[in-house]
Amino acid sequence: MRLNLRTEIKPDACLQAVFIACLFIFLFSGSNVASAAGANPVIKMEYFGANWKQKPWMERLERAPDKLLEYLAYQNKLDGFSEVPSAVEPVPEIADVFKEISFSLSPALRKLLEERLIGVFCVKDLGSSGFTEEVVDEVKGRSYAVIVLDRDVLLKRKANDWATWKENSIFLPAQKNGFRLQMIIESEKNNTVHNAMRYLLLHELGHTLGMISNVHPSWIPADKTVSLDYPFVRLSWRLDAEGKPVSLFDELFPERKKIKYYAFAQAQLTNDQVPDAYAQLQFTNFVSMQAAANIWEDFAESFVTYVHVLRGKQPWQLRIESENNPPAVVDSCWQEKRCAEKKYFLDKWFDNPCPES
Repeated sequence: MRLNLRTEIKPDACLQAVFIACLFIFLFSGSNVASAAGANPVIKMEYFGANWKQKPWMERLERAPDKLLEYLAYQNKLDGFSEVPSAVEPVPEIADVFKEISFSLSPALRKLLEERLIGVFCVKDLGSSGFTEEVVDEVKGRSYAVIVLDRDVLLKRKANDWATWKENSIFLPAQKNGFRLQMIIESEKNNTVHNAMRYLLLHELGHTLGMISNVHPSWIPADKTVSLDYPFVRLSWRLDAEGKPVSLFDELFPERKKIKYYAFAQAQLTNDQVPDAYAQLQFTNFVSMQAAANIWEDFAESFVTYVHVLRGKQPWQLRIESENNPPAVVDSCWQEKRCAEKKYFLDKWFDNPCPES
């Protein structure tokens, strides 16, 4: 899947699928994806050398190199996006947000990022706002990571506006019941572009940290077989008869497979399905609708909401509005029984993400 580890993007009219976002993982896409990805040097550690280690992780901001641009262009074509990324200079705001985020992380997580996050590369016309990819050191048998950010998209919307825009992207508009979604991830005082960027970067760091600490399997397995032998993954996922991951809750949440962030006009759900979809979500242990999309989004969304709500004491609320009824409210599940096992996992993992080391 290109799992869409991508995180955000596209103009309202077109964003397609993605999730585009957030990341990418070419989930089960086939040998053509694996072979094409394997042919590009940016997923191999040798390409990046060792100079990146000379800066603290939150200062490893650069223009995207040509080979990475080629890789991103290939991914966009694979996903049917017309954007062709080009390199741009980073803006200081990105480094400022990363430095702020570092204070929210445990020493163990900061150490992991220091050792394994190769860099954060800036582009425009990414086709999404964020993208995380695995880089393999075949000699040491370790995974590293690079993050790609669309610089201009990051500076476009305030926090609640961005979160609302993203959440509405999985539903076709203008259906008969006219339900509207509003996401609140910041107070009115803190509803800024800076905090939209913070939330988005936390999501990408969730992908990065989940992958380099082996919370879940790689999103690009060479043999196309995904193992679910990971404690966090087993909380929500199983393999079907074809060996593909499905959630433990699909009978209770049949609309889950239609979730596609940044789909907009290509969305498989309609907004008259909004109440039922979020009601079904309450019968699962997914922390958000995006977390239910796949294994990798499950962890990234768990990470960002855990840091944002529990450690940062910030709001997280979804409001379902319609013309003739009072708003229905969906709050964060971190204090609810349904998310207790994931909270327990993250409480332990946060301070000891690599227990074998």
